[in-house]
Amino acid sequence: MDRKKKFSVYIYISIILLVCFSSITWFYPYSILSVQKSVSYNPDNIVIQNYITEVKKFRKIYEENNQNDLVNNKTACILQFYEQNWLLREKPIKIHYQDLDLILSETKEVRNILIELTLFEGYSQEAKEYLKLNIQQYLAIEEGLIELKKSKIHSRSTLIRQFKNLNSDIIESLDIYTYFYNDYLSGATKTTHSPENNTTTEKDHLHEIKPGK
Repeated sequence: MDRKKKFSVYIYISIILLVCFSSITWFYPYSILSVQKSVSYNPDNIVIQNYITEVKKFRKIYEENNQNDLVNNKTACILQFYEQNWLLREKPIKIHYQDLDLILSETKEVRNILIELTLFEGYSQEAKEYLKLNIQQYLAIEEGLIELKKSKIHSRSTLIRQFKNLNSDIIESLDIYTYFYNDYLSGATKTTHSPENNTTTEKDHLHEIKPGK
């Protein structure tokens, strides 16, 4: 085979490989053979706008009633979880495979905070039920993230559906915590008893997932 034919064969093989890897990257973005290992997630505009509104409303309630006690100190950290960039962004955002570890770690951190809050005995029965329900909700969120980490052979459409389900679970958890917090504030105005003051706040180490370029 002369040099010209060899060169043509190399070009042909290169094109085939490029097409194959590009196809895998597009159809199976978290695959081992995927080049970028990222999914462009584009949430529903109405859903994300409603979520942003609810987060802002909750932050306003928190800031207006903020006291130096256990619940409020922990709530400051929980708010950081709900204010992550990838949850508030209205435009498409790239979520890389390695981002899942960070999101999962932060989810477990919030669940541990909720468990810590259950140790206080001064809540109403209803508030206790909200806390238990939200712990279960965070376990569901963790399970969804673990499934995403196992989704290396899942198609792009399947991954997007999984992210939408994950988003829905997080939105529901915000609703539950809002109910708990409002019930806690209502009880706090009726009694002088409150959780033991805790002047040490959690470290500010919940990170944002920055949009991919």
